[in-house]
Amino acid sequence: MSARFWVGGTATWDATAGLKWSTTSGGAGGSAVPTSSDDVTFDANSGNNVVTISGSRSCKSFTAQNFPGSFSATGSTLTATNCLTFNGGGKTFDNVVITMASGNNLSFGGTNTFNNLTISGNSFNEAAVTFSANQIISTLLTVNGASAILRIRLKSGLVAPGQITLNAASTSMSNVNLSGIIGAGAATWNLSAITGNSGDMGNNTGITFTTSATQYWYRNTGNWNDPTKWFLATNGGGGAGRVPLPQDDVVFDGNSFNAGAQTVTLGNFGYTGRDLNWTGVTNTPTWSTASSYSIFGGFTLVAGMTLSGTPNTITLGGFNTSTFTSAGQTIACTFLLLDGYTGSFTLADAFVTNGTFQMNAGTFNAVTFNLTAKAVTRSGTQSLTINLGTGTWTLTGTGTVWSPTTATVNAGTSTIKITDASASSKTFAGASNAYYNLWLTGAGSGTYTITGSNNSYNDFKDNNSVAHSLLFANGSTNSMVTWTVNGSAGNVITINSVSGTFSLVALGTRIDSDYVSIAHCAASPAWIWYAGRNCTDAGNNTGWIFHWTNPGNVYLSDNVYATFPATTASFYMQISKDAGASWSPPLSVTFGAGDTTQTFGAGITELWGESFTGADIVDALLYIRVYSDYYSEVYTTFGFAIAGTAILTGLKAEAEGKWNGSTMSIDRIRLEPHYGTSSIPISQGSQAYATNGRKPGEGAGTGTGVPVFFDSTGAWRSFVDGATVAA
Repeated sequence: MSARFWVGGTATWDATAGLKWSTTSGGAGGSAVPTSSDDVTFDANSGNNVVTISGSRSCKSFTAQNFPGSFSATGSTLTATNCLTFNGGGKTFDNVVITMASGNNLSFGGTNTFNNLTISGNSFNEAAVTFSANQIISTLLTVNGASAILRIRLKSGLVAPGQITLNAASTSMSNVNLSGIIGAGAATWNLSAITGNSGDMGNNTGITFTTSATQYWYRNTGNWNDPTKWFLATNGGGGAGRVPLPQDDVVFDGNSFNAGAQTVTLGNFGYTGRDLNWTGVTNTPTWSTASSYSIFGGFTLVAGMTLSGTPNTITLGGFNTSTFTSAGQTIACTFLLLDGYTGSFTLADAFVTNGTFQMNAGTFNAVTFNLTAKAVTRSGTQSLTINLGTGTWTLTGTGTVWSPTTATVNAGTSTIKITDASASSKTFAGASNAYYNLWLTGAGSGTYTITGSNNSYNDFKDNNSVAHSLLFANGSTNSMVTWTVNGSAGNVITINSVSGTFSLVALGTRIDSDYVSIAHCAASPAWIWYAGRNCTDAGNNTGWIFHWTNPGNVYLSDNVYATFPATTASFYMQISKDAGASWSPPLSVTFGAGDTTQTFGAGITELWGESFTGADIVDALLYIRVYSDYYSEVYTTFGFAIAGTAILTGLKAEAEGKWNGSTMSIDRIRLEPHYGTSSIPISQGSQAYATNGRKPGEGAGTGTGVPVFFDSTGAWRSFVDGATVAA
């Protein structure tokens, strides 16, 4: 095989070589006239010339895609043998005869005009002729597949539901299938009774096809393409059938197999028909599918059968409303391709494939059922709707495991789980869709990468049990109602961006994380995002509230400071009487360069916008939260023992500390409850604090408060001097 480029200017393509042909584009002439083994090209270097095609000329493939000139072809016949490509460049031809290359498809380009166009198939089952543009055939379009088994498929190469128009004065066809074709012109396009029948693969217009008929397998072991195995009714009834056409439903039932160890082999037959139904089969038959194939409707498998083989691609195609029942079977393939265009595909039970589920077009409904695949991806820009339903989508692979680009995704209440436990990376390309739950599970050290400029979630969870990284796309906004991301001792999760910064937006209430290292994250809204005491502020964060350096040194310590970065002199405190479920409005104090003790609010009468009884002032319920900038601490153990019926008149809080302009140092935090005696159950030895009791030397009405106890005589006495307390 050689290349032949026209360099002969305005001249005649005939049996004389001269200087008209070169082996390179624009090269020196003098090469031999093309034969049926040579690829012929007319291109820009062939010039804006008129080339006369004389008599019968031969080539293998033919291309005139970029040829600025034209052909004078009246009375000529151009024969392309073992042809892989015919691109007429939008020119006019007389008679063109194409024989497809054995075992290969044919690419057909250019908006061309022919007097007669003949295309013949080969030994390759369902050899495809893919048209990228409309064609005009002034007299006769002839298309012949090699046999009823070795068929030709005429198909549109446009993005579905785009169609190609074949405008023909008349047609002569046999053994053909069509998809995406408009039959136009004076031809009747009635292909219903042609030799070998006509197959409707969907998205065709103006064509009458062979009427669909349900085909029943009878029986035992055999090849799919054996016409003697097919009948028009069960148990070999109804008369002889045919190898199923794309529009035929296919049935395997209780009469299809009479013993065990029987196999139906699809071989290299490229499709199975419309609906494929194995309901009722007995004797555990095997369906062997080694090559890629298409199903143009739904399928129903059963538990009592065996699937054999791993085809590269299984295509779920068609324009119908279809249902899939897997019955616990795992669909083995490299790619499971949803290419339904206007079709709707609905699960009837849990669906498992060990391949990648690639959805290109149509509508997919998971309903309430689970789906398991290595990955769920998307190719092309056709209309695609994915209804995730209420089940769990388990992604077991690595690399990009989720990528529904340009699809409409309806999350329902589904959960997407990424489960690979290896060191390989996994990418969730969310494509700015709203999801329900996204859970990163397993025990793999591989990095998780979340892309999509504006994904949202109900629950975002990372409970992978080993150390790993969680990266978000630069500039992305990721919103969630709940965020459950926690590492463990020795297994810290590193949260960062791929590059630059990213945003986390809480759509619910307080969010907590622990054992994470965080960098380049803008968290909002403020005072929602709390990093536990085992977290690391790795820099360039906003919105996160980090615990300070040494919180254990602060409560009731003295001259042992907890120091942390602070850009403000303000120090805040909140009170919770329900173990942190809700918090009082914050009160603040202000520190300066020197160590001082500051009192929050009204001191001994401050009730923090709440009402308290002794039952609230117990370790299980009473929490205080203190913070400045994005550093905080929560304290929960105070040891108060106050009668539950006591009514507090104040909960005094003090903090001792200092601020030097860039760091804050806290020395001590003190909490002091106050309550009235009238409501306190009293017995000998009861203790209290008389807020206006007099110390020695204080006059009547000027008491500043003393601790007191109840003695055996029924009197309250001062701890200071033992005297009966007086105001």
